[in-house]
Amino acid sequence: MNAALQSSLAVTGCIRGNLVDPVVLLQELIRFPTENPPGDVRACVGFIQEVLGLLGIDSTIYARDAMRPNLVARLPGRGVAPPLLLTGHIDVVPVSGQRWTVDPFAGLMKDGFIWGRGALDMKGGLAMLIAAFVAMRDSPPPGDVVLCVLCDEETGGQNGAGFLVDDHPELFAGVRHAIGEFGGFSFDLFGSRFVPIQVDERQFVGITANIFEAGGHAALKGTANAAVSAARFVQKVSSLVFPIVETVPTKRMLRTMASSVGPVASAALRLLGIPKVAPLIIRVLGDRASALSSCMASSVTVTMIQCGTKRNVVPSIAVVEMDARLVPGDSLENILERLRKLAPFGTKFTVHAQPRQKSETDMSQYERLEALLRKEYPGVIPVPMLLPGTTDARHFNRLDIQTYGFLPVAMPKGMAYMALIHGTDERIPVEALHVGARLIESYVSGYQG
Repeated sequence: MNAALQSSLAVTGCIRGNLVDPVVLLQELIRFPTENPPGDVRACVGFIQEVLGLLGIDSTIYARDAMRPNLVARLPGRGVAPPLLLTGHIDVVPVSGQRWTVDPFAGLMKDGFIWGRGALDMKGGLAMLIAAFVAMRDSPPPGDVVLCVLCDEETGGQNGAGFLVDDHPELFAGVRHAIGEFGGFSFDLFGSRFVPIQVDERQFVGITANIFEAGGHAALKGTANAAVSAARFVQKVSSLVFPIVETVPTKRMLRTMASSVGPVASAALRLLGIPKVAPLIIRVLGDRASALSSCMASSVTVTMIQCGTKRNVVPSIAVVEMDARLVPGDSLENILERLRKLAPFGTKFTVHAQPRQKSETDMSQYERLEALLRKEYPGVIPVPMLLPGTTDARHFNRLDIQTYGFLPVAMPKGMAYMALIHGTDERIPVEALHVGARLIESYVSGYQG
C-alpha cells in the first residue's frame, strides 16, 4: 500500500458519518512522532487539516517556523454569546531513555486503554476537543467556536500560542474564555475521589545568577573560587521555603476537600490554608501534601551550573540558572530579595519573565464545569486547581483570556494520572475519550459568556 493511500485511509478512518471518532483520531495522532525537541509537527497538523477538510470545515495554518505550524479553524455560532476558544498542543516530550512495554508511537489499544506518548499530554485531550468541535458543525453553538492546534507547548510556546498572541491577536477578538489543559482527571486522596479543574497556574520566571570571584592558578591555596561560592549559594537556595500565599482557587480547593474527608484529614487540610501553620502540616503529611503545597507557594529550583575552563584554573565566574514559579499574588521582587540575601557580594541577577496580564482568576465558568462533572460521575468531588507548572494558558492570559483546564479523564483507582504524564507507558482509558468529548460539547453548546 503506498503512503498516500495509507494516509487517505487513516483520515477517513477517523470519521463516523458527520462526526469524528476521538478514539481512532487519537490512535492516528499518536502515530505521528511529534517529539519536541526536535518539534517537527508538520505531518500531524496536516493530517488534522485533512480530517477537518473532509468534513467541510476550513482551517488556516499559521507558522513562524515552517517546521512548527499551528492550525486555526472557526465554526460560526448563532451570535448570542461571545466566541469561545478550544486549545490544545500537538507536540509531546521525547521517550528517549524510557523503557516502554509497548511501542510508544503505535497507538495501541490494549486492556481498555489507548497507549502511547501523548495519550494524556495532550493528544488525548486534543482528540476530545476536535471531536466536540466537529459535533457542533450542524448544530451551531451560541457563539463562534475557535479551534487552535498548537505546535510547541512543551518547549515554551514561543512558536505556537506565543506567536499567535503576538502576531495574530485578531484571531481571538472578543474571546473571554478558553477550554484546554490541564484538569478534569481523577485522583484519590484520604479515601475520597477528587477531580481538579484548572483555573490558574503559577508564573514561570527564569533567573540567572552570575557569581564573580578573583580566580587564578589552581596550585595556589586560598584563591577565591567562583565554583565554591556557587556551590554554597546553590545549597542555600535548595533549602529555601517560601511562605504560603492565599489565592481564591486554593482557598476554595482546601475548603471543598476538607468538607469531603474524615475529621483528621479535614483538620489537616484546613490548617494548610493558614500560612503560619502550613509548613508544619506539609512536613507531617509528606508526599500526600506535596502536590497541594506546590499550588500554594512560590518556588525556586536550581537547574544548571556552569563554570570553569581548565583543570588548573580556578574559575572567576560561575553561572547558576534557576527555574522560579510564582503563585498569583506573590511578586518577583519578593523572590529576588530572598536570593540577593543568599548570594555572594557582587552577584549579578538577570530575569527572563513573561508579564502576567490578567491578575485575578475569573471563576465565572467554574460552576457549570463542576456541575457537568458531578452529573457524569456521581460521588466525585470537583475542586478548582492552581497548576504548579505552566501551560499555553499563560500566553492567552496576555489577551485577558481565562483558560479552564477541562479534559475529563476518569482514571481507574490506584492508577496515578500524574505519574503517567511524560512517563513510561502513558495511556488513557478508551471510554474517557468519548465521555470527555461529550462533556466538552455539552459545555460549549450552553456557553453564555
